[in-house]
Amino acid sequence: MNHRYSMLGTPPHTPALSAKDEYAEEASDSLFDVSVGNNTTLDEESFASMEKSDPYISPVSLHNPDFSFSPKVKHENFHHEKKGYVLKDEHLSQYKHYKLHHRKLEDFVLPRSFFNVKLLDRLGTGSNSYVYGAAISSPAYGPRTVAIKIPGSRSKVKYLEREALFIVMLKQFRSDIGESVYEYPFIDAHGLYYLNREDFNLIKKNEELPCLIMKKMSCNLTQFIKERRNYARPDQIAIGKRYWCKLCGTLLHALKVLKALRSVHCDLKTDNVMISFSTKEEERSPIFKIGDFSSASTVEELHGLPDTTLQFSAPELIDSSSGVNASTQTDLFSCGMILLTAATGRMPYQAYSYDQIYLVSLAAKNKVLEVLERESLNILRANPEIYHLIIMIIKDRCTLDDALSYYRRSWC
Repeated sequence: MNHRYSMLGTPPHTPALSAKDEYAEEASDSLFDVSVGNNTTLDEESFASMEKSDPYISPVSLHNPDFSFSPKVKHENFHHEKKGYVLKDEHLSQYKHYKLHHRKLEDFVLPRSFFNVKLLDRLGTGSNSYVYGAAISSPAYGPRTVAIKIPGSRSKVKYLEREALFIVMLKQFRSDIGESVYEYPFIDAHGLYYLNREDFNLIKKNEELPCLIMKKMSCNLTQFIKERRNYARPDQIAIGKRYWCKLCGTLLHALKVLKALRSVHCDLKTDNVMISFSTKEEERSPIFKIGDFSSASTVEELHGLPDTTLQFSAPELIDSSSGVNASTQTDLFSCGMILLTAATGRMPYQAYSYDQIYLVSLAAKNKVLEVLERESLNILRANPEIYHLIIMIIKDRCTLDDALSYYRRSWC
């Protein structure tokens, strides 16, 4: 096996987390580690050196496939223009404006002539981008807090374009089926916005790069699990049975949408499940949303092994000789690992994280249920319906339809 993976302190995060939220403790071992210096020049060498400072900060693919993302789905019609698309704005003459490679993204750009974005606190650094909290305002309304994903260099913008295209596809599908933003299982993104050196001093002089503006969430599932498990009894589901069932419904709903789009997420894990809290109830109820589409793709455009995270990856994606590619089935397996973590309060293979070689061997052989700690087994045995669904997904490798049927019979 020569596949390279991200290993977990906590897994890499999606770009929409408030570092000041009450659930944001222990963020220093995650993507939002603020210990990385931010006084360098934003170029290939400096950004690469930041990545090398922590080789386990993000998923790494077997190879870097050429960027050629153009979803082929009936309800979407993405147009690819090799020479790029230039947006016109008077202030752009003084900057080297990055040309978008897909005309479909034109309507997704928020014009600087109408919107103003001011960066606030830095939330973290990923393999291809920085993530900041920001305030966005316009003549129509006052400042609103958002999260903004800034490409690490000009050459990294193609990954952000790919993610933005996937988000546009998801937004269009939601509109087509008439589902509300509240019910839709994916995090909402507002658009692309160009930043230059005046906005962010790590951007090279005279350059202006597109950045992705997304809804800023309260925390991610990893942090939520850490918070909730401290209050659970030894035989209780770590995040509580009611919230676990709600999480399960969100994950299966998301897979149903992705399957309809003939698409895969490829990197589902606890850090890519984002949470906001409902204010309509006396008790703050979590609203789960799937985020971080940097590894996502349509099935037609998926070439080679995808970016993924070892502890949540399906075993067939770990063995590069298997010839199996990412699919709804591999995404479902990752959801099973998320549900296992939310139930037990412990990361998959947590007891073996110190030995990375042995960890790869265990994950490739799908031994996660066999090496569970006694405490985790006690929780699962005390909740047989939940345990059964986890076994169905992780061990029996049931289909999405089977998982949905069991979920509806048991909890709907």
